[in-house]
Amino acid sequence: MKSETVHRSGNFGFLAEHDSLFVELAEAAERAFSSDPNTTLIKLRQLGEAMAQHLAALCVIEFDEQTSQSDLLYDAFKDLYNGQYNEAAVAKITGQSDKVDQLIRRYKNERYPNIAITVDLLTTGIDVPHICKM
Repeated sequence: MKSETVHRSGNFGFLAEHDSLFVELAEAAERAFSSDPNTTLIKLRQLGEAMAQHLAALCVIEFDEQTSQSDLLYDAFKDLYNGQYNEAAVAKITGQSDKVDQLIRRYKNERYPNIAITVDLLTTGIDVPHICKM
């Protein structure tokens, strides 16, 4: 049986102190970058999900396999700011959001919301200069 050599770039070693899965996913994305961009995107998505779940666990936010990624990130945001934020400023916008075009228009034309929690929505080509956090 041929043993497979895993190339370690050293770019993601700093993640090991948090979770070795982070290193594994980041390095897999890096290895696939030039030959298979779709795999890179999948691995980066998995990395983002793993990091969000790790953060939620650190914040003692309850979640399970039914919890959407956007809900998990929104709950982490609320926990991070301990309720001390303008609720009108924050909106989740996902591929499953009702009236996505209307919500994007609100970001473009109104003062609030100006913080976007976005998952499963292609943001390329959306120009909303006054979004302060995404």
